[in-house]
Amino acid sequence: HPATALPAPVALAASFDPELAYRYGHVMGIEGRARRHEVLLSPMVNIVRVPEAGRNFETFSEDPLLSAEMVAAEVRGIQDAGMMATVKHYVANNFENDRMRVNVVVDERTLREIYLPGFEAAIKAGAAAVMCAYNRVNGPYACDNEMLLTDILRDEWGFEGWVMTDWFAGHSLESLVRGLDQEMPGYTIPFSSPDMPLAPAVFADSLLAAVESGRIDEATWIGRCDAFWCRWSSSGCWMANRLRRRSTSKRMRPSRARWPKPEPCCSATKTRRCR
Repeated sequence: HPATALPAPVALAASFDPELAYRYGHVMGIEGRARRHEVLLSPMVNIVRVPEAGRNFETFSEDPLLSAEMVAAEVRGIQDAGMMATVKHYVANNFENDRMRVNVVVDERTLREIYLPGFEAAIKAGAAAVMCAYNRVNGPYACDNEMLLTDILRDEWGFEGWVMTDWFAGHSLESLVRGLDQEMPGYTIPFSSPDMPLAPAVFADSLLAAVESGRIDEATWIGRCDAFWCRWSSSGCWMANRLRRRSTSKRMRPSRARWPKPEPCCSATKTRRCR
């Protein structure tokens, strides 16, 4: 199934045009849903800090304001087409050397003025999911960092979606308590390399044992499931069914059509209906 070969996001950002970013996201959303995908692992909004970082082409810019404006528009474009957007890699994942385990030491002002604005803009635009990064931030790994995943993301910004790890970036069962919802890809990789050593899945059989033993409270993992399934049912499956009916009746083309927004079900008063 061919798809549109869109320019790299760094080229999109060079347009300084949020309207174009919306259309860019809408094309990805339309084409993804036409192929029955429901979650897009994009956009990336890490700041371009080091020129030789291997994925600079995949993000927007070195400017937090430009990045924030562009990512918010792209998220809206993706999700108006019925696809769920995943903003990544949260946070301070900006350079290449030892990127799997480096500890990024950053003061709060720098974090909030440079590295967080793009993520906040994506959340305020309604991004369904967040992918946490490989690196550490002021000590704890980003995917095991309560300040990032709970204090800022959920309590301060009001995020109601789910948080997944980057591939093989899970580190402890306790990350569930600290704000992580989903480990990706959820199995042990069949190879190892200096950059990505063999990493056993953290949430596999050991999670069941931890819940049964009381190490992880049952209410904690139920809450993590709610975060995932609420967003999936309100944004994903509902939209998927609408779009599948349309795609079987006629060829889908990118357009400015917006699907009606479903009633959200992720507030504290509505989570039970999502189980």
